[in-house]
Amino acid sequence: MTKTISMRLFQCLQQAIRMLSADSLAIVRQFVLSQQLPDSSFMNKNGQSDLYYTAFGWMLIYILDIQTDPEKMRAYLKKQVVNEWDLIHNAARIRCWLLTELIKRGRFHFLITYLFNQKYGDNAAGLKFNDSEFNTPYELYIRLSMLEDSSRKQINRKKMLSDLALFQLPDGGYSNRLYNASYATNATSAALMVYGQLEGYNNPEQTDFLCKQQHASGGFCAAQNAPVPDLLSTATVLFTLYNYGIKPAVDPLDFIDAHWHESGGFTATLLDDHCDVEYTFYGLLALGTTVWKRK
Repeated sequence: MTKTISMRLFQCLQQAIRMLSADSLAIVRQFVLSQQLPDSSFMNKNGQSDLYYTAFGWMLIYILDIQTDPEKMRAYLKKQVVNEWDLIHNAARIRCWLLTELIKRGRFHFLITYLFNQKYGDNAAGLKFNDSEFNTPYELYIRLSMLEDSSRKQINRKKMLSDLALFQLPDGGYSNRLYNASYATNATSAALMVYGQLEGYNNPEQTDFLCKQQHASGGFCAAQNAPVPDLLSTATVLFTLYNYGIKPAVDPLDFIDAHWHESGGFTATLLDDHCDVEYTFYGLLALGTTVWKRK
């Protein structure tokens, strides 16, 4: 079975967990639990329950093998009302439904496609591709991931590749806006992941543009004029490079470690002192891509 994007994410996170000592894992778990609310959801930066952050929190609970009540999680999900066209929150809701089943079945149960196909495939209907409009690289990445997980067959490969081409810039980067002259790091990473899933990760030269954007610190900026590298952009680039079999020119381990606080959580940038579950997820994802250092 071809690895889905979700499988690649979970397996990379699993590699990060294996790299951490027992003490390090303990403080990460402690931080994650500190961000969970009584209804099993997770808080955003303002301390409020948030479905988007809950998706990251539940992924961390699963990968860290933190005990929780799947029925309580489902009760929270049943109360969530998401606008049909809200791609991000629809995707978060679908991922959360999957995670309740994975948590119920036990740690590292990777039959993601089977589970979605059996129980939650219909929930992905709202994430089908819109063949009459252009899909940005980020939209394509989210939709492809969800459609892979639900075993849906209506993936229009030709349309997806043509949409990606519309957002590619002459220098090799991608934007999330048509006719934009500036690249976006996350759009470029998303585009290359979609391309890799559709065509195979056998053209590593496609990552040359991303490789050239690495900062001397080992991190990556969100865009050309961004003031400092950030952990989210760094994680998405490293994840993309990892799947293409490319080692970054600068070892990113110190950069990742610099964003890890004593609380056990990770921050967005070195200018930020607030940790949350989203950036803790990206911190561990970035760490998992450095497994090549141990080979």
